[in-house]
Amino acid sequence: MGLGQFGAIAGAVAGLAAGIGISIVHSGLSGSVTSSAPAPVLSVTALPLPDPTATPVNSASLAEQLAEQVKAHRESIARHELEPRDSLWATRTEQSLRNLLAKLANPRTFRVTSVDCRTTSCVAYLSAVSYLEARLAWPSIVNARSDIKCGTEVTLNEPPPGESAFDFSVVYDCKRARQLDARRE
Repeated sequence: MGLGQFGAIAGAVAGLAAGIGISIVHSGLSGSVTSSAPAPVLSVTALPLPDPTATPVNSASLAEQLAEQVKAHRESIARHELEPRDSLWATRTEQSLRNLLAKLANPRTFRVTSVDCRTTSCVAYLSAVSYLEARLAWPSIVNARSDIKCGTEVTLNEPPPGESAFDFSVVYDCKRARQLDARRE
């Protein structure tokens, strides 16, 4: 694990302990280097959740950053939904992602609701038993070792008040991986 990746992950993990919302984008591609280590983290945004008893510094700015991350994640899902479906690749990749996520999931943390792949992207819809469990699960989801070499994007926005279950999605951007596969063929 490179120092930059360790620093980004350590910062995100430290942020988790402090009680913050998380958005992370992870590259599943490691270029020409073949390694069993996870690919580098491209960006991590950790933002404090509103605390009704405290007055956070720059709360408007932090709320705006979280809103931008949530908007970008929703836009990624919208682009995915507009893609045509490559049945052969999508079916194979959906099964691989289901298998990968099933190894990580358990009834006390989260379950896989569905996985949808198209031509160059996939979206996994997950349901955690709570927001806290979703926050604890995302590092294992992002850093899971897999033969699927797609970038991974997870955004955990604020949980709705009063709800125990927490639904979230993982976007897998496979465009570059598919381009590399096409060059090899």
